[in-house]
Amino acid sequence: MSLIKNRILEFIDYKGISKYKFYKETGITRGVLESKSGITEDNISKFINYYPSVNLEWLFRGEGEFEISSKDNTKENESFSTSLEIDQLKDNLLNLLVNDNEIKNAFANIIGKEINMFASKKITNLVKDEDFFRVITNYLSK
Repeated sequence: MSLIKNRILEFIDYKGISKYKFYKETGITRGVLESKSGITEDNISKFINYYPSVNLEWLFRGEGEFEISSKDNTKENESFSTSLEIDQLKDNLLNLLVNDNEIKNAFANIIGKEINMFASKKITNLVKDEDFFRVITNYLSK
C-alpha cells in the first residue's frame, strides 16, 4: 500500500471519521483505501479539496503535523497560499510519479487500460467502415 494511502488512513483515524463517511463526503470510490494498488491523482485531489487543512508536507513526505494551523490560513494570504499549494501539489505529484514505483506502476496500468480501450473502439469502428474493410481486404488478398 502506498505511503500516501497510509497517511490518508491515519488522517481519517485522527479526525475520527469512518471510512463510510469519508467515501461519502469526498466522493472517492468506496474501497480505494483498502485496495493494494496506488492512489490516483484524482482521488488525492478529492481528498485535498474536501480537507483543505491537511498539511501537504505531511501528506506527501510524512513531515510535520497532520493539519496546517488556522493561523496559517488567513483570508488575505488564502489565494496566494492556495496557488502555492497547488503548484507544490503538482510538483509533489510529478515527483511521486517519477520516483514512487508503486504509484508509477498504478498510473502506467491505468493509462495502458485507457489506451487499449481507445484503440479497441477505434479498431472496431474501422472494421465496421465499409471503405476501410474493402481496402484492407484488397490489400490482404494480394
